[in-house]
Amino acid sequence: MNAINHARRNGSRGVPLAVVFSLAIGLAITIHLPARAGYQVIHTFTGGTSDGAHPLGSLIQSGSTLYGTTRDGGSSDYGTIFQVGTDGSGFSLLHNFTGGSSDGAIPAADLIRSGSTLYGTTAGGGHSGSPPNTGGTIFRVGTDGSGFSLLHSFTGVDGETVQGSLIQSGSTLYGMAVYGGSNGRGTIFKVGTDGSAFSLLHSFTGGSGDGGTPYGSLFQSGSILYGMTSGIANGDGGTIF
Repeated sequence: MNAINHARRNGSRGVPLAVVFSLAIGLAITIHLPARAGYQVIHTFTGGTSDGAHPLGSLIQSGSTLYGTTRDGGSSDYGTIFQVGTDGSGFSLLHNFTGGSSDGAIPAADLIRSGSTLYGTTAGGGHSGSPPNTGGTIFRVGTDGSGFSLLHSFTGVDGETVQGSLIQSGSTLYGMAVYGGSNGRGTIFKVGTDGSAFSLLHSFTGGSGDGGTPYGSLFQSGSILYGMTSGIANGDGGTIF
């Protein structure tokens, strides 16, 4: 307003009033723009035996530590579980997936955390056969990397290739497999956090009235689970169930 009054007092000898308005508006906009947050890379994956490569899931956070998985890299190039500080410090591998009957391979979903335990899934590994082309697994591991174990290995009949994340309700984990089940169209399953009481809640059949090939994750509201399938219903358009 001081600049505008000055222009009024000086008339033709001053800066034109329209220009002053423009300058004042530009200055106000510049002053009130919020500062941009600085973009920063805190870790670059390089693959190899001491690092991961190609993360597919999202990070989860506990305090100042981030946890996640990579599809590839690690000692057998079947993927890893890692941790890193929110400032990029302290990157380390908590687990190297090796495939085979006692391990998973190719994790493609988010981890979930309960206390000091991480739970997750792999799209391959587990059961019998040559890794990674087997049914997939459900696993748990301590946030310090200790106590890795398989809670379930998929055989095909109960599901195959898990690419969505688990959800937890009390001592029960819920999830979906993309393929397998009685019709090969995927399944909805539950299992205890200790690996007990695995059971199928639904085997997708495809066709009208059902879905198939669920790639995403479930979510829970009260005692109801909601989810989606990517196709095999009503012209392959997919479903919400």
